[in-house]
Amino acid sequence: MPQTPLSTDRYRYGSELPFGAHPTIDKTGTNRTHYRFWAPSCAAVQVEIQAVGDAPPAIVDMIPAGDGWFAAEADGGAGTRYLYRVDEKLAVPDPASRFQPEDVHRASEVVDPHSYSRINGGWRGRPWEEAVLYEMHVCAMGGYAGVASRLPELAELGVTAIEPMPLNDFSGTRNWGYDGVLPYAPDSSYGRPDDLKRLIDSAHGLGLMVFLDVVYNHFGPDGNYLSGFAKTFFREGVETPWGPAIDFERPQVRDFFFQNALFWLHEYRFDGLRLDAVHAIDDDGWLREFASFVRSSVEPGRHVHLVLENEHNTSSLLETHFNAQWSDDSHNTLHVLLTGEAESYYSAYATAAIDKLARVLTEGFVYQGEPSPIHDGKLRGEPSAHLPPTAFVMFFDYHGELADAVRGGRRREFVKFSAFTDDSRRAQIPDPNDADTFRMSSPSLTQPKEHGEGLEWLHFYRSALAVRAGLIVPRLRGAKTLGATVLDAKAITAGWRLGDGETLSIALNLGERAIALPDLPPGEIIFETPVRACDRIRRGELGAHTFGAWLTGGVGRYAIARDSRDFERTSTGGTRGESDSRQ
Repeated sequence: MPQTPLSTDRYRYGSELPFGAHPTIDKTGTNRTHYRFWAPSCAAVQVEIQAVGDAPPAIVDMIPAGDGWFAAEADGGAGTRYLYRVDEKLAVPDPASRFQPEDVHRASEVVDPHSYSRINGGWRGRPWEEAVLYEMHVCAMGGYAGVASRLPELAELGVTAIEPMPLNDFSGTRNWGYDGVLPYAPDSSYGRPDDLKRLIDSAHGLGLMVFLDVVYNHFGPDGNYLSGFAKTFFREGVETPWGPAIDFERPQVRDFFFQNALFWLHEYRFDGLRLDAVHAIDDDGWLREFASFVRSSVEPGRHVHLVLENEHNTSSLLETHFNAQWSDDSHNTLHVLLTGEAESYYSAYATAAIDKLARVLTEGFVYQGEPSPIHDGKLRGEPSAHLPPTAFVMFFDYHGELADAVRGGRRREFVKFSAFTDDSRRAQIPDPNDADTFRMSSPSLTQPKEHGEGLEWLHFYRSALAVRAGLIVPRLRGAKTLGATVLDAKAITAGWRLGDGETLSIALNLGERAIALPDLPPGEIIFETPVRACDRIRRGELGAHTFGAWLTGGVGRYAIARDSRDFERTSTGGTRGESDSRQ
């Protein structure tokens, strides 16, 4: 391992991984790199160090270190490119590669983990209650530099956290990120590792948290060489929708993913992780161990958040180990109510959809142990009414549907949607491999953003998020449901007792006609759409396509004194959230 650290600067964060390539400096001042590689299927392994120009690569024999590990040290520091030769015919990139400058089939690059010096090194994060997540596809926004250019707009909008879709290296230059094969290497099509660190640093300077979507349930189909040197990474005879199941019972495999989480959180300084489709891992013990391992590594006073996507609706995971779950139930229920679509998995929410929305608003999950019609009648979920409202991430636009649809060989997952079974309708679906489809999906980086209908939507979101930040967020901790009342097939009221004892109430009508609202919620109205909707509400009528929210207490005075968007500058030049007395 490295004999001397490359940097002692407190704001040059770097991870000392127990595997991979680590640049160091020996006692003579020579740049060297230590290599450590797990290849239990191999009797011998060599490091193939790429030479500059047309010269042949240097071949260095690795020394067996027990339990399938091999180690070597060679001349060359950061910038050195290398492969592991596992037999006479196959040389593979490092599974713990920190960067792949020429994609997943070519050489890995040795990276100095301490090379980036942060401006906002004193950043400690924000409490989970303040999170307003803005999910994004980095490539569609112009890479790390393109995202960085949009950060001031997002902060002004009222967003408090950005969440890039998976960044780990995938084959090619365009991908949703869910077919990654090298979990430690940010994809080179977006920029270099220091560019990603700079993006995160810039976000922190604006008071924005940065979450990362991570995929630990499978590897993509192209560029995954693990079976060529580590067959036991996978469970023999156990298949998932994406291929052989990963063997999370094996210590080396568990540690590979545990260390990956620490890598992103400590070296890159992400503020949280969203774990994709953990139901495919199907090992709640591993998930609990993962969360405990991560949380025990976090320095005191720093906010780090862990969020699940979990079709199993395992509420017990949210009691102590994870902050929240991506709420498919809320998305699917609202989708049915707003569109009338009831195909495929939406069919599980089509019957009495408004009652299901009432359960979402008051208890979190729709399915809490009931038979699921889209899982062959199997029981799905655990009771969740005891969990706080903040344990559920509500979202209303879902990349997952399209991401699954375009994955090669996986259209069978959507055979229950008529658009995928009817030839004429299927022909209208954009080809995901067409560059024009990518361009049409990318927001313009040069077009004026505040015009026409876009300006109206911008005002709507800014207003809603300002109300949330100023009046609701500071009171969210300790909030509990007061129940919900179904008014009509598409209309409902609901209320919550907030942490300071005040009451938040809402009335929502997604239907095409006005309905009676016999009881006016208590407090002052703090948000309404459409404009002047409160005029009809005061007359006892909830108009079509109408929403209103009410809050008790001194609303005006409270709004002036408290706003979760406010941040203070620290003496170290970084930023931090408000003190605990303000949270």
